[in-house]
Parts: sequence; structure tokens; C-alpha cells
Amino acid sequence: MNPNDYQREALRTALPRALDRQYLALGLCGESGEVAELCKKALRDGEPADFVDRLRRELGDVLWYVAIMAHIHGLGLDEVMACNVAKLRTRQAAGALSGSGDYRGEDDEARVRARIARLEADLSEARAEAAQWAAALDALRREDAAALLSSAPPAAVLVVADGDGWALHAPNGRILRDGVAPERLDAAVRAVLGGGS
Repeated sequence: MNPNDYQREALRTALPRALDRQYLALGLCGESGEVAELCKKALRDGEPADFVDRLRRELGDVLWYVAIMAHIHGLGLDEVMACNVAKLRTRQAAGALSGSGDYRGEDDEARVRARIARLEADLSEARAEAAQWAAALDALRREDAAALLSSAPPAAVLVVADGDGWALHAPNGRILRDGVAPERLDAAVRAVLGGGS
């Protein structure tokens, strides 16, 4: 029997409610579990005389769920099988049959290199922003309004905190410095904040 003939025969036994992805996924897990349970018991207790016959039946149940799952997604079993063999040949040629995940070998190396490049760019950006925050904090400590306004990162916000002083706030809500008396900051800062001169 060829794969697509099997798939057609399996479909004839599928009840309408079985043509549901979630139902099929759960059934596939259950039947795969029965294969695992059969093998576990053979390992623990020794292989029974009818082990191969029972294994054939359980693998058939797994295959039924695979065939129906493929069908509801418009896939023929021959197509699924060919795709799997092609994937395995690619892994074998790349020397990547062991390991985990669907994408190994050269594709995996390219993805890892791309991820490293993104992380390096993120790190560079974070270092630049940290330098901006450090310069803004230094300007706040020196009470240098012009330097503060020119060095603060775009996301920084100067606020009056309960009339007690000024603070430089990060977007995550963390206060970098507060308690500088408002009257000690020059008019330029107060003007930016709408407080007049």
C-alpha cells in the first residue's frame, strides 16, 4: 500500500469530529505515549512474545493520526515523507544528524551569526544610551542646565517631585537623581518644564 492510498483509507474511518487539529494533536500524543509505554514495559519486564505485533498496531494508530493531521492541512503523506527524507539528507550532508531542533548545520550557523550581530548591535546601543544617562546625571549633579538639556537621552524626563526638588527619570520609572532644589537650577530648565523664568 502506498502512503496516499493509506491516507485515503484512513480518512474513510475518521468521524467528523476527528477532523479537528486539537483533537488530532491530542490523539497523536496519546498514541505515541502508548508506543512509549509498550517499549518501557518491554525494557522493564522483558519483551513479550507478541511485542512486534503490538508495536505494529500502536504504530498504525500513530500513523492514522499523522495521516489525518496531514490531510486537514492539505498535505499528502508522500509529501510529508519526501520532506522528511530531504531534511535528513541535508542534515547528514552537513554532519548534523545529532543534536536537536529542525534547523541545524549551515542554516543554524547563519541564524546564530545573525543573532550574535543583533546582540552586538543592541549592546552597542545600550552602551551609547548609558553614556548619555551618565552625562545627564553628571550635568544634574553640577546643576548645569544647558549640559543637562543637551545630554539627556530623548526618553529622559525632568520633573518636579512634590515641590522638594528636581529629578531625572528613566523610562522604566527609575529615578537617577533627585533632591536638587528647584531654585538652584537655572531658568532654562524651568522654562523647558513650563515653570517660567
